[in-house]
Amino acid sequence: MAKRIRLGLTYVYDENWIGGTYYIENLVKSLNTLEDTEKPEIVAIVVKKSDFLLLEKSTSYPYLKFQIHSGEKNLLFRLFNVVTRRLFEKSLFSLKIANLDGVFPYSNSVQFDLAKKKIYWIPDFQDHFLPKMFSAAELENRLKLQKKIVYSNLDLVISSRDAFNHLKQIFPDYTVSPHVVPFAVSLPHLRDNTKIIEVNQRKIPDNYFICCNQFWAHKNHLIILKAIKHLKDNGQEVNVIFTGNVSGSFESQVYYKTLTDFIETHNLSTNAILLGFVDREIQLNLLLNATAVIQPSLFEGWSTIVEDAKFLNKSLIISDLKIHREQLEKYEVQYFDPSNEIDLATHLNLTIDKGNESKNISSNYRENSISFAKKFMAILQE
Repeated sequence: MAKRIRLGLTYVYDENWIGGTYYIENLVKSLNTLEDTEKPEIVAIVVKKSDFLLLEKSTSYPYLKFQIHSGEKNLLFRLFNVVTRRLFEKSLFSLKIANLDGVFPYSNSVQFDLAKKKIYWIPDFQDHFLPKMFSAAELENRLKLQKKIVYSNLDLVISSRDAFNHLKQIFPDYTVSPHVVPFAVSLPHLRDNTKIIEVNQRKIPDNYFICCNQFWAHKNHLIILKAIKHLKDNGQEVNVIFTGNVSGSFESQVYYKTLTDFIETHNLSTNAILLGFVDREIQLNLLLNATAVIQPSLFEGWSTIVEDAKFLNKSLIISDLKIHREQLEKYEVQYFDPSNEIDLATHLNLTIDKGNESKNISSNYRENSISFAKKFMAILQE
């Protein structure tokens, strides 16, 4: 039997950017769809063991190990490595993973530099199209990192043709080797009529739409609130559940307050239910029992929540963006102008009228997961 490939995956459980966490989890689950002889041994590169235990529980991957990050972000490890480099001309906390065949997402460090294959990842180029959503320092740091990546001679994974076009537009003289690899999700079996009666001390209505996005300004929650108000002003009551984390950043806090102020001012507290961050299983049950999923973003990479909706065969009411049309080119969904609440309100009404008839066109979603795994492994083995 051929030696199993050893793949190092950076994994951090981070509720402030849960999409990044779910991305790695879904990559591991997709790799689990491969034939046993094709499955790589995965070494999760984690800051703390509890993150590995979460990954192990959520994926049930048969060839999963872990290593603590070599120490660039850990003071104790940094001190140990300074000493060992002086004494032995090598870093103690890099020795154990020197035989990794590849690492992803790659970041420059003593530990990762030992891998044979180094694969970068850029989720999207949002900062170039919505710069007002970022501080000057964030824009500077993102551009610095992007330049380091795109002018390298390594490999880069991006999730869409849209992102590839952005790469060519922003960095026409790039030297990195880009690979378009749309990701797929792998979800646990859920019972169709599992109702969540109360979540985070909020009662869940029998009929509701759902929006699952972190509370960042580009996610455009306000257009949904405006659509709810428009319908209510015209005698039509609709309920929308919002799940997602409010990060500790000043911008996120200000944005969230804008939403809560709008809800209070227009007496929408019974129609707009802000649950905050919820457990993944609870979120999926809420998705499963929703009338439809609303995705109102002004900009996206390859949306996890859209993949969730595709997997669950849920109706989607979604902002009319190139990336969304690419991600949903085989699916029947309702597109709306993300700057027009009346357009959105019209689609909400249409969905209510159609009821269960407004489903997406079914497909064999498992093929998406297998494709994700095979495309990723092809890059690793080049």
